[in-house]
Amino acid sequence: MNYNETLQYLYNLTKHGIKLGLKNITALLNLLGNPQSHFNSIHIAGTNGKGSTARMISALLSSAGFRTGLFTSPHLVRFTERITIDTVEITEDDVVRLTQHIRQLLKSASDINPTFFEFITALAFYYFYENSIDWAVVETGLGGRFDATNVLIPKVSVITDIGMDHKEFLGNTLKEIAFEKAGIIKEGIPLVTTMQKDEALAVLLERAKACGSQIYRLGEHFHILNHKLTARGNSFDFKAEEPSGI
Repeated sequence: MNYNETLQYLYNLTKHGIKLGLKNITALLNLLGNPQSHFNSIHIAGTNGKGSTARMISALLSSAGFRTGLFTSPHLVRFTERITIDTVEITEDDVVRLTQHIRQLLKSASDINPTFFEFITALAFYYFYENSIDWAVVETGLGGRFDATNVLIPKVSVITDIGMDHKEFLGNTLKEIAFEKAGIIKEGIPLVTTMQKDEALAVLLERAKACGSQIYRLGEHFHILNHKLTARGNSFDFKAEEPSGI
């Protein structure tokens, strides 16, 4: 297959729709040798700002000298925007090669019918593994609890502002949606979050407490000062407080 044929194959996987659950992606990653276990990760969910947050964290890690992968969605112009290492997009040739590799493995596992997002999540993780990254910054596609990216055991979980999104999949109330987003919080893994609405914050606090996860909140444990927005970008000062218990 050439690149255009490969993209057509990938986009045709949307016929499988959106499947909330981790069975497919877990089986697919098992076929690939669980590449996600070979690098550190930061997992990001939320309604507003998760993409820009992912890019800022990735840029910070890269500038500190770490080889850093970034997986975001959707793309704006090119499919290859979704998967980068130190801001360099995956090549079209690598998209073709890895798609063929995964398709070949799937021939021996006819019970796995991955969706578009499951397939490209596995492709991204395998690409990161091949390239020996130090860190992956990974944005959820939809929700959190049953999102394909939630196979990760990250070093840090991040939840940006939670609002009313994807109600047909995540629930009709802010509390229900927050519950799905909070699903990325793992046992003992710290959570960083912003200034949430009270209803959403209550859900995050409950989940963090149940998981024994330290929570760091904007406006309480850390602060953004002297924020300036110019044509050249954003600048701000960061101030952290001593963490308190949850």
